[in-house]
Amino acid sequence: GGGASLQVVGESFHQEALRSLARSRSNIRVQVRTTAVLKPDPHNEYDSNAVGVWTSAGLVGHLGRDDAAAMQPVLLAWLRSEAFYVELEATIGGQEMLGIFLYYDPTDFGLPPAPPPPPPPDTRPRTGMTDVGRDMSWLEAMPFGAAAIPKLQALLSAERDPLIRHYQWAELEKRLYKERNTFASALDEFDAACGAHDAELDATRPLLVAALGSVPLLETHKQACIRWDKAKDYAQVIRWATLGLALYGDIPSRPEFAADLRGRLDKAMTRPR
Repeated sequence: GGGASLQVVGESFHQEALRSLARSRSNIRVQVRTTAVLKPDPHNEYDSNAVGVWTSAGLVGHLGRDDAAAMQPVLLAWLRSEAFYVELEATIGGQEMLGIFLYYDPTDFGLPPAPPPPPPPDTRPRTGMTDVGRDMSWLEAMPFGAAAIPKLQALLSAERDPLIRHYQWAELEKRLYKERNTFASALDEFDAACGAHDAELDATRPLLVAALGSVPLLETHKQACIRWDKAKDYAQVIRWATLGLALYGDIPSRPEFAADLRGRLDKAMTRPR
């Protein structure tokens, strides 16, 4: 047993044996626990460091070259001195093509410990929409396409909660920008929405920080930078990037949010204005 894995190669040549072990003859996805025995094979014609992976159904593959080169000397030494093979925990898995996955602890074999697993994905909120403790059912009822625009405008005219307004503005801006080639006033309305939204954010920011502990993704400022970069109005790019960076301060939910705006700002500063 153990938490590290060993690479197994050549399973494609042993599908019959693997399907026999998994009791699977169809294309249904399988995941079956089993065990496998490692047998050093120093006389293998293709690789003198070879280590075969054997099961009750026979040979099902070999360790990958790097793993085999590290493991074979240990396995041969144990075989000579103690006369035993090593059996490992394994899982057979797959669908159309089955594979076998072996688990071990390298330190049991006198090898360096496996490197620690990578850190889990960053789970801090992007926009924070689902994390602020507000009813966001209005979004689920939103129609597709441009039909959502008057609906969102009507919601904003009646909504008083600053946090809900923040997300309604962001959704309106997204819809308007998407429709920029559909109707002539879409970009002008997008610009107006961004301006109105930004004007509210100084008051909304403390509420976001209180709910999330940080400032989530400010889609408004990023999309405004993209919009003005396409128009080659770099003064506006600088303006919107600067506004967004001031709102992020030193507590963006993810550092890449602020880094994105900083990169857009630096690039715009090199352009003629």
